Amino acid sequence: MGQRMPLCKAFSLEMAQYRILFLMVRIETEVVPYTEEDISWARWDPEEIHATALEAIAIRRRAHETVKSIPRALQTFMNTVYTLERAATEVGWRANVLHVLLNVSPERRVREAAQKAIEMLQKTMIELAYDEGVYLAVRTYASRNEHLDPEPAKLLHDMLRDYRRMGFELPPERRAELKENLQALAKLQTAYSKNLNDYKDHITVSRDELAGLPESYIARLERGPKGAHHVSLRYPDLFPFMENAESDAKRAELGEKALRRGGPKGIELLEKMIALRDANARLLGYASHAAFQTEIRMAKNPEHVRKMILDILRRLDPKLRRELRELTVMKRRRLKNQRARLESSDISFYSNHLKQKRYGIDNEKVREYFSLEAVKKGTFAIYEQLFSVRFRRLPWRLWHQDAELYEIREKTGALTGYFALDLHPRDGKYGHAAVFPALTSHVPLVGPSAGHRQPPISVMAANFPKPTPERPSCLTHDEVETFFHEFGHIMHSTLSKTTFASQTGFSTALDFVEAPSQMFESWVWDEKTLALFSGRADALKKKIPPALAKKLIASRRHMIGYWAVRQLVMALYDQELHGGGKKNIIGLYAKLVERYTGIRVPKSQLFAAGWTHMVEYDAGYYGYMWSRVYGADMFTRFEREGILNPKTGGEYRAMVLEKGASIEENTLVRNFLGREPNNRAVLRELGLR
Repeated sequence: MGQRMPLCKAFSLEMAQYRILFLMVRIETEVVPYTEEDISWARWDPEEIHATALEAIAIRRRAHETVKSIPRALQTFMNTVYTLERAATEVGWRANVLHVLLNVSPERRVREAAQKAIEMLQKTMIELAYDEGVYLAVRTYASRNEHLDPEPAKLLHDMLRDYRRMGFELPPERRAELKENLQALAKLQTAYSKNLNDYKDHITVSRDELAGLPESYIARLERGPKGAHHVSLRYPDLFPFMENAESDAKRAELGEKALRRGGPKGIELLEKMIALRDANARLLGYASHAAFQTEIRMAKNPEHVRKMILDILRRLDPKLRRELRELTVMKRRRLKNQRARLESSDISFYSNHLKQKRYGIDNEKVREYFSLEAVKKGTFAIYEQLFSVRFRRLPWRLWHQDAELYEIREKTGALTGYFALDLHPRDGKYGHAAVFPALTSHVPLVGPSAGHRQPPISVMAANFPKPTPERPSCLTHDEVETFFHEFGHIMHSTLSKTTFASQTGFSTALDFVEAPSQMFESWVWDEKTLALFSGRADALKKKIPPALAKKLIASRRHMIGYWAVRQLVMALYDQELHGGGKKNIIGLYAKLVERYTGIRVPKSQLFAAGWTHMVEYDAGYYGYMWSRVYGADMFTRFEREGILNPKTGGEYRAMVLEKGASIEENTLVRNFLGREPNNRAVLRELGLR
């Protein structure tokens, strides 16, 4: 045997290596590109899905055994904290791609295999997370109070915080109860999502009952027996029908079915989820799940959330009442009935007609100028200019022919990352619009790739109209805004340049994570940028006419009172559901909507059964409005310096997007603005200043 190195010398050597590695991270920017084989997970079969879940479990177990085997005198950041972080990264990307497949795979057997694998993985990971030997190792290392750079220091701080929030300061019996609850909760959440993705329903309409809808819409509907048409709950069917169908009865029928999406099973699953969340919060000493969740977010506590919600509701109430009075008058005139009452299924219809009357805007006519290809091309052009990057489609095969893969490179040619677009509806697919992280950006500090950034891959799933040989896919302006918003998430994920995967873009506080995307929505309300991503399907160079663009921009605050109040009511509903104690999930929603809007909802509604935000955004839906404050404030720099100013875009990229969750969110915003954030911009955006 060779001579053993003295402990102090070994420790000093590892610390020196640690410093060198972090210097490498700051200097070395080379990104290791993927091959088509590296993303073969997109085409995994059930056997491969099961195998990768087992592999993830094995990786986590090995890391735990390694950490527990290290003598306390030899503990370092690298062999203790980083060993766990590295294992979490390896487990994380495997879990992420399983969630992607669960939400986008066209094959039922793949989705079912992904669900089973996720459930197994979640159950086992919770079991492993409660390994007291690992916790004691981390705590012992932390007690040395070694000086660490900011990113690793935050990693250690957050790790200890998470252990506390897992109940490691509780007696063993209460900790065991908490662990059992978390395992049951993970299973319920996966089942809730799958139930929603698998849920299908429609209404049957005659040709006459499609009055008010354009021929292009009617042509793409599924046909039933005897020439009837089926209008599904998918967004490309649902939204245009609710905006344009002249049949009050059929709008009411479809609206009622939309409010029952997920069915009684969804409500049953949610009731159990809420009960377990509440039980866990109380075990940990919190007054409610809302208190537990907000502790680690910008809001810090439910009181601050409730104050924000109620304050803006109060400010918006006069605007809301004026808007609803206008719609009521329109309905009474149309029906020639002065006692007619505005129903929930009327809002989109009369709002659309008022928009046409006031601004001369027909959403279906506007759609003609936003072919999906033009929107993609223009969006890419804007982000390329702002952030000095380039996009290129790759011919690699993914999970479905509709899914497209792109790479992002710097102007220098250096690789930055990848993203996939899966933009059209199909059975079993995620029913809304969202971005799912698959592989997250990070820099390995050990192994053959040490010092070289691993490129991220994000997946945008949406439900825009599917093109046919006769009719291309064209978007309403609202759908354009959705596309731009979700693409903002892709940029946040892809451009983050943190060392650790756990601190990349999506890892920010939940009430900030929407801020970058909400800020980017402003680009679809600017005349100059509107022209960039408009174009007719039959002639991409034929842009939206300036007169129509001006009308569209003028309509930005159309019904903003109602739509903002609706979002705030849903945020309040979420807070109430998770505020402690048993709640009437169905009745509470109706009560809050009617209290703050005066609009009745159908007695048969099961809104919460189809509310996708009940998974991962639980007690966090307020974050959309909270983030909006920061998004609007950050946009003021672009307003002042130029909406396409690459210098401002470059600073935003460097100060906000690249930092991910490596520093506190208020600091990100303050650094970019050069001042303390405030709410003046969002109040102006809402028409309150």
